[in-house]
Amino acid sequence: KAGEPPKNETAGNVSPAASGTATPDASGATIYEGKPFPQKKGDNYKALTLSLSDNFNIQYRKVIIAATMETENNMSKTDSTYYYYRSKTTSGSMTYKLRATVKASAKGIAVESPKLVVQCFTKDVISSGKSAPKLHDTKTFSLPTIDDARAIGVELPELSLESSSTRVGVRYYTPSATGRELYGFVLSVFDSSGSLVAQMVSNKGLKDLGTTKLP
Repeated sequence: KAGEPPKNETAGNVSPAASGTATPDASGATIYEGKPFPQKKGDNYKALTLSLSDNFNIQYRKVIIAATMETENNMSKTDSTYYYYRSKTTSGSMTYKLRATVKASAKGIAVESPKLVVQCFTKDVISSGKSAPKLHDTKTFSLPTIDDARAIGVELPELSLESSSTRVGVRYYTPSATGRELYGFVLSVFDSSGSLVAQMVSNKGLKDLGTTKLP
């Protein structure tokens, strides 16, 4: 149907246009209005598959949201042998660089004074079993008018999460772990009245955890 974008989106669907402006945000982010994200040697951004949250009905969605992310692994491993046991440790940090892009879902749509809200969820690094996601951080960005003429891109400040895990034993290892690891993101767009006009999640486990009110 016209004006009804697909449920799963990638950043390739709404790439910024060839010219425009790049404006630093007070949070450390950069907002690109109709301007492509910079391409640097060594960049390895990959498209995130985003799904609709349970808080939003696709037929009312005015905005398409897409995202890419680059992951930097700063973890190190050590393997030590003592008189009668062995210790294996992995520790360090993972760094994530997220880029979000928004655009009107159909011709003739314009969202004035929009705000993009990015919620980051993490989970405990544990030895076994499952860990529930917890809200780690919420960032709100004021954007230029969203329409179908050009895309708006937001390059967020990088996120770094530290963790450590150790296995100690002779034949059977006893594991232990501490720290946080990334679970996923919820990306929401609100209009000037504070109404939710789009909300996507990068992990289906977050489909009902996104905010419905402007922070």
